[in-house]
Amino acid sequence: MRFPPEARVILRATVRQPDGEETILGRSDTGVFLVLPTEALEILDDLDAGKTVGEAQARFEERHGEQPDLEELLCTLEEQGLVELWTAEAQPSRGPERLRFHFAGFPEGLARRIFGPVSLALCAGLVTVALILLALDGSVLPDRKALYFQQNLTLITFLIFSAHHAALLVHEMAHLVAARAVGVASRLGIGHRLWILVAEADMSGLWAVPREKRYLPLLAGPLVDAASASLLVIVLFGSRHGWWPIPQGVAAMISALLFIYLMSLLWQCFFFVRTDLYYVLSNYFGCKNLLGDTEALLRSWLGRRLPLLGRREPPQIPPHELRVVKAYMGVWFLGRVLALAVLGFVYIPLVVHYTVTVSRTLGAGYRADPYAFLDALVTTAVVLTPMIAGWWLWLRSLAVSHRKRSLNAA
Repeated sequence: MRFPPEARVILRATVRQPDGEETILGRSDTGVFLVLPTEALEILDDLDAGKTVGEAQARFEERHGEQPDLEELLCTLEEQGLVELWTAEAQPSRGPERLRFHFAGFPEGLARRIFGPVSLALCAGLVTVALILLALDGSVLPDRKALYFQQNLTLITFLIFSAHHAALLVHEMAHLVAARAVGVASRLGIGHRLWILVAEADMSGLWAVPREKRYLPLLAGPLVDAASASLLVIVLFGSRHGWWPIPQGVAAMISALLFIYLMSLLWQCFFFVRTDLYYVLSNYFGCKNLLGDTEALLRSWLGRRLPLLGRREPPQIPPHELRVVKAYMGVWFLGRVLALAVLGFVYIPLVVHYTVTVSRTLGAGYRADPYAFLDALVTTAVVLTPMIAGWWLWLRSLAVSHRKRSLNAA
């Protein structure tokens, strides 16, 4: 046994956050958080007070009339770096490595002022004005053709690419600053949602704060995007109605950027993947792993009806979460259909358009038009690189998930 009755344990968890009938236990420095029943905390309190494993087990049996399996519990907690074995014969476990947070030194007071009542009211005002203007003239809204450019592809692609990634940085920085406003350090990374490459802010530390304080950090990115898109709507509306002059090329670039913003906001509504609004939904209903539990339940359901897929035991989901998971199954299915529709009607047509344009230029050769030839090469590299990376990460994640399920089944 890793934890014999005479062993003593050092508790390394620094976060203990009540969450309904359960408690979130974890460490902010490693980003590891687990959900435990209240009874398990009684055991950890006894161990933290210096009781041996056997003594803590006996005290639990006195209080509840049953003997707990501490070996499995403590091994799981040790693996996650939340406890360490304290005996003369064994070395302490290392556990997960500490995370390196970005902008962890950002002042909390400044973060609270940035996302204070004044700035939130300003964002709400911009969105309200934009909605009114769109009601007056809906033609301001661009369609997918706003991204179709025939000339100067390198310059246009570079400008759109730069503006888009600047917007992504602002979006993720909004998450980081809003997280600091509630005292949580976070970090930036690269990930994927289905086949789309995305930047993402790791805000695992939000598990350390009460549920009602998590909404602002989760919504900060979409809020900034909505305010930015509203500002672009106001600029385009004013240009179209003669309030201020804007060159046609600049207006076309603004329309393209507005379309990108609108697609980003639409993407946030895709609750069937882990978008910002998905986390808001999960937080509201108190679900710890809504997407994972839904997919596990679907695999179990399909396994019972299609033996070729392999029979799987249904996941252990608390009753109050199970009701949400069952309702979410419909959202998950319809979401996949919607994603495929966007793929077919927006994503693929855009790729085909640029592929045809670039192919014609490359087919003509370098001598026909050196500038256009280099223009097409640069455009291909800029557009295809993130696209290929997104597909590769998605396919790799599917392979890893399949391998894990196969090992668990074995």
